[in-house]
Amino acid sequence: MRRAFLVILLIAVGGAAVWTVLRWDPVHTGNADPWAAIPDQAAVIFEIPDPYRTWDRFTHSSLLWHSWEAEPGAASIGVAMALVAERIESDPAFREALGVDPVLIAILRTGAGSADALLVGTIRAKDAGAIASLFKLTPSDLDALKNGDAIRVRFAEGSPTVVLAMRDGLWMASSSAELVEEARIQLERGTPLAADPEFAKARSTTGGGTDGHVLVHAARAKGLLNGWWTPERLDRLDVPDGWTALDLRIQPDAILLSGLMITNGTHRLPSAIIAQGNGPWNVARVLPNSVSQWSMWNVRDAGDQLTVAEVKDEALFPWVHGAAGTASAFAADGSIKRWLVMETEDPDAAMDDLNARSGPDTLSYRGTRLSRWKEPVFWQTLMGERCALPEQPWWVLLGHTVLMSDDVNALTASIDVWNDGSSLAEDKRTMEWFQRQASETSYTWWVDPIRAQGWFTDGMRPDADSAFRARSSLWAKHGGLCMQLSATGSGIVHVGIALLHANGEQPEGNDLWSAEVGAPILRRPDILLNHTNGTREVLVQDTTHRIHVISSTGKVLWSRALDGPIMGEVHQVDKFKNGKLQLLFNTATTCYFMDRNGKDMGGFPLRLKSAASAPIAVVDYDDTKDYRVLVPTKDGHVLNFGLDGAYVDGWQAPTLASPGTEAVHHLRIRNKDYILVIVGNGEMKLLDRKGAEREHVDPTLERLKDVQAVIPGAELRSTRIQWLDQDLALHETTLGGSELRTVPGGNGRLRFIDLDSEGEQAVAKVAGDSLIVLKDGKVLFERSHGTPLDPTAMSFRIEGIGRLIGVCAPTSGKAWLLDVGGLPLPGMPVEGNTLFSIADLNLDGGPDLVIGKGTGVTAYRIKER
Repeated sequence: MRRAFLVILLIAVGGAAVWTVLRWDPVHTGNADPWAAIPDQAAVIFEIPDPYRTWDRFTHSSLLWHSWEAEPGAASIGVAMALVAERIESDPAFREALGVDPVLIAILRTGAGSADALLVGTIRAKDAGAIASLFKLTPSDLDALKNGDAIRVRFAEGSPTVVLAMRDGLWMASSSAELVEEARIQLERGTPLAADPEFAKARSTTGGGTDGHVLVHAARAKGLLNGWWTPERLDRLDVPDGWTALDLRIQPDAILLSGLMITNGTHRLPSAIIAQGNGPWNVARVLPNSVSQWSMWNVRDAGDQLTVAEVKDEALFPWVHGAAGTASAFAADGSIKRWLVMETEDPDAAMDDLNARSGPDTLSYRGTRLSRWKEPVFWQTLMGERCALPEQPWWVLLGHTVLMSDDVNALTASIDVWNDGSSLAEDKRTMEWFQRQASETSYTWWVDPIRAQGWFTDGMRPDADSAFRARSSLWAKHGGLCMQLSATGSGIVHVGIALLHANGEQPEGNDLWSAEVGAPILRRPDILLNHTNGTREVLVQDTTHRIHVISSTGKVLWSRALDGPIMGEVHQVDKFKNGKLQLLFNTATTCYFMDRNGKDMGGFPLRLKSAASAPIAVVDYDDTKDYRVLVPTKDGHVLNFGLDGAYVDGWQAPTLASPGTEAVHHLRIRNKDYILVIVGNGEMKLLDRKGAEREHVDPTLERLKDVQAVIPGAELRSTRIQWLDQDLALHETTLGGSELRTVPGGNGRLRFIDLDSEGEQAVAKVAGDSLIVLKDGKVLFERSHGTPLDPTAMSFRIEGIGRLIGVCAPTSGKAWLLDVGGLPLPGMPVEGNTLFSIADLNLDGGPDLVIGKGTGVTAYRIKER
């Protein structure tokens, strides 16, 4: 067996994907069949069902993209796609023109040692103007495009030019004029690649509900590697002819491909996989943690394995059963240690056979005997690949595993980890990655790009080698690359490929990412919904009053200055009722209303008639997205305006005895609207939509300090107010005047917190360095943190984990999440100086903690027990 298919799929799929995204990725739509323009000699084809949405989610949630976009080519893509996104956001007709029809990306050879990408999509004739506006085409260029001629365009000044053509309801684009011409010839030929029976069979195996599909012709894809590797290395590759169809799935920290290999004829690779079946492949326990690459086969019939590999000595290693393959460790000085690893179910038989084949050379290390092979054996023939081992290596038996190497130090390293630990099986990052792979396969190939760059540069052409080494910091962001081939019950080979992101160093904590903004963070981060891809973004404000919006992968998307600190919550509203969200918030003097890219909406920013005394409230009375914005002011009024920036006609709120100190609350009870205004002197006003007093409220919140919560009741008078007085006593009072609970104040700040989903509440008290939780006057737990805490205790409910309590120590830069029993979650404390927020930022199913830290923001993964 040879590792050819691995290399082809890995480089052709992974490399082509990287190549493509490091250049550009436009998207369009229409009604014709884009497969008709794909040249029949395509080596790799990507099918992206909803390109704009897929791209947006990928760039906002993928840590891999966050690493790639440091490359100039990726930056060009970002510019191009930002222009498209801006047009889509502001021009519904443009969005309709682009639509969600699939875009195809075909990778082909364009000459000796080079390859390029061809993109094909559909477009209606009436939407040609959308293309013209995007590229700012002259009328003559647009006419040429409509006539089927190829023209050169660019997305932005300084970006690479792209060759673009339109014909038969399709658009075709490439940086290569040759490929665009090939596509036009393919259209004229009239025999689409999709009509090829073998291709059609492979394509029919792809599934739905994925981010895309990838089809690879291994034999043609081999030719794509000519620009990378020398003929000598390529000669090692023995690939099966036919197509492999893969489903593409994008995860926040990985890109996953899985599908089936459809071959024509008989080839040793699929034949061996089907014959040997699947089995465990993880031999990390006998290898030092310096190992960074391996190839492991499952062997359940050694004789058959030798026959398939065309080995003449059928008596060679009859005792092998289990994982068998090679492993390598690449040192910084360029030296390489290599192991041949073979498991057995019969160690005694293995020992007898090996002793009979060994010569007089022996060593003893820590009570373990090492012997040397006495006769030449063609290891590369045995393994079906070039093992890079001498014909007479040293060997040792550890448990049920035989290891061989030309380097005695490699074997003594295995003996050390066998006895003392520190094996690859104890390497945290590697094992976490392995646990995400199938535990039983017929073949598993793995490399750690951070530590095994020598595997890629072996046999690489000089120019490619120089370019590869110049990007060492980029490759170090890739923490694992794995390919697995497995036998299926139907006699077809299943293929799985996975690429993992890494920070370049082995993670010790639960850091997800950090983003620098240049000044300390002023307030608790706000979590925003990205309406395009469903991920969450983070908005923070620094001490210079600049705001920054950060993606789910830690990229600062945009920043802008404000005239002061934000008061209260940052709201998201849907002004145009189309699912696209805008941001709405206020400072003391100004109300800001902007789109998701930080650009002001019409009528804003709005300078308030009088300085705000409290944050804005955003009210949607009838749940129709006809919003009203209400804000108490220091002159004792409540302003009311719409999202057009105009003050509402007919609003005549009474002048208050003292300014409102809390955001206005909208209550909807028994189909009536009540606007609750809480005044600084503790009075409460209930207004209608026009500002007139709807109901009189008798109770007053005496010596009010702040309101913690307003909880609507089934009846107006049963609505509860949870608040603190000036003595820091905690109250729960109804609008009907009933005092439901009073917790005496004193040393420390109190607040009600939920203990469970049923609404059962306790009291959290922060006093100095301690958090105390009480219920019915009894202490549930008390925890000292050894450093002064912010007086605000936070309460969170996380699906799958339950209710959690959060505290922060700003001066010492630490924060904790505790369960309701007072025990910190794993990984606590984390570093940070502000109150924090929790959300599943990248939609990976796990919650993330976001906190201001120093002059930036850090996101941490929350770990369960």
